[in-house]
Amino acid sequence: MIRVRTATVDEVVPLRMTALRAGMPEAASRWTGDLEATTTHFVATDGDRVVGIASVMHRPWPGQGDGPAWQLRGMAVEAALRGTGVGHLLLDAVRAHVAAPLWCNARVSAQGFYEREGWRPIGDVFEIPEAGPHLWMVRA
Repeated sequence: MIRVRTATVDEVVPLRMTALRAGMPEAASRWTGDLEATTTHFVATDGDRVVGIASVMHRPWPGQGDGPAWQLRGMAVEAALRGTGVGHLLLDAVRAHVAAPLWCNARVSAQGFYEREGWRPIGDVFEIPEAGPHLWMVRA
């Protein structure tokens, strides 16, 4: 049974390394904001194994002033479990944790997932050098 709980950054880094920053040094999977007091990390576990991750950081929407908003970062699910509901469970935990608009830089390949979860794209596709093409997406 998959369970979602809050976690430490050290618990999310291994899956970040394999799913989001493959072949890069560990430092590429430790990000600005990971240790801020307002940041929360989540893991989805199957027994003792971490199978999904997500982090949420208090960040205003880019270009939208300093209003309350949260950035979803580093969301990933083990490749073998994509499409099984693990991502949905992680987003449910994030939505229960924050009561403000959410935004993220979503990989273009994940756009359909986010749209099914009620997110909408804003603007054009842009490149994150170490991670590929992305879209800015929001969920108000």
